[in-house]
Amino acid sequence: MKLKKLISAVLLVTLLISTLSIGAFGSNTLYWPVPGHTALSQEFHDGNAIDISDGSIAGATVIAAMGGTVTHIYLCGQQHYGSFHDCSGFGTGLVIAGDDGRTYQYAHMQGGSIPSDVYWGGRVNAGQVIGRVGTTGYSSGNHLHFAISYGNYWNASGINPMNESYIYDNPNVQVTMTFEGTRCEYDTSNVFVYTKAVANVTGSFTEAGITIWDSKGTEVGHKSESVSYNRADLEIWYNAAQELGITLQPGTDYSCRIYTVFNGKRYETETISFRTAGEAPTEPPTQPSPDIYGDTLIIEDFAQDYVIVLEEELLILTVDGVDPENFMDFFKNPEMTIHYSGSYVGTGNYLDFAQKQYDIIVFNDANGDGRVTAADARLTLRAAASLEDFDILQFYAADVDSNGRITAADARAILRMAAGLE
Repeated sequence: MKLKKLISAVLLVTLLISTLSIGAFGSNTLYWPVPGHTALSQEFHDGNAIDISDGSIAGATVIAAMGGTVTHIYLCGQQHYGSFHDCSGFGTGLVIAGDDGRTYQYAHMQGGSIPSDVYWGGRVNAGQVIGRVGTTGYSSGNHLHFAISYGNYWNASGINPMNESYIYDNPNVQVTMTFEGTRCEYDTSNVFVYTKAVANVTGSFTEAGITIWDSKGTEVGHKSESVSYNRADLEIWYNAAQELGITLQPGTDYSCRIYTVFNGKRYETETISFRTAGEAPTEPPTQPSPDIYGDTLIIEDFAQDYVIVLEEELLILTVDGVDPENFMDFFKNPEMTIHYSGSYVGTGNYLDFAQKQYDIIVFNDANGDGRVTAADARLTLRAAASLEDFDILQFYAADVDSNGRITAADARAILRMAAGLE
């Protein structure tokens, strides 16, 4: 019994230690301490540190990689270059006992850059701004000395920070982007566009481009390119003829926008409108409409076949089981040069087609309601018995067998059509 209790106690302690280990060192995600700057001037050294630096890192924002308590803080009032000077080797910087149980140190920061809300014994949150990159202390240039260890910060063996997983965006700084000095210079066939993108934080520009449209909103030129700048501003300019390979028309209205991608987000200038110099080209004379009488067009739409036969000023439609609303939708198709005039498609209506007006005849639709029903058959039968007078459009519609006469045979054919038997 005692042995069982001992084994249970050992298992419980083991479980607690395992849980603590996972919670302390395995489940926390780190923020990269200098957002927008990932180059190293010195890889893992001194058993626990890396040096983060590039040509534009001076003054870059430093954030807490892990939240925790400030255990050491060092202030150095001047920037220094070289190895020997009147400031401690650590320079301006601090040490934070992280929430994950590890110790984080940040050294050689800019003098006077540590905010007032970061102080000895105080708490900082992951991602909180703790200073700016400088070159104080034992430093030969602007960089951040960043180290992670399991114990005392200045001599304990640590781990390689580059083996960790990081979030690379600064969570506490809202990025704003402005475009300064935007201008556009143009002549009769070309345009030169310039702007300067300025962010409120140092970061990474990774892409830039331009799009040019004509006055109708049609794109006439576009360019996108990869860039690689770690800084807070970027000058962008494009020569449409040289870089986009386009020739603009003289005396013509155009518009354009420049964009850039900064820290993974796209930013655009406002629309820039301009008119090229010179006289606009004259429009070519309008060509007369071709003679389309007698042409036959087969249009497949709404799973139906429409045969449109143009004969002089008559438009004869052979419609197989189409309902009027769908047929009207066809005539409203903006890609067709057809404008429907009338409340429905049926014999006796008309439409404008190819700059001419045509009367509509729908085969079998004797009464002009846009449908083939028994009513058309009855009306045709009355016309065959000379009890009804048909005009020329009704005559074409009801003469099913095209023999030039309206007979009972036509009425029977229309009735079969209405019943779906033909």
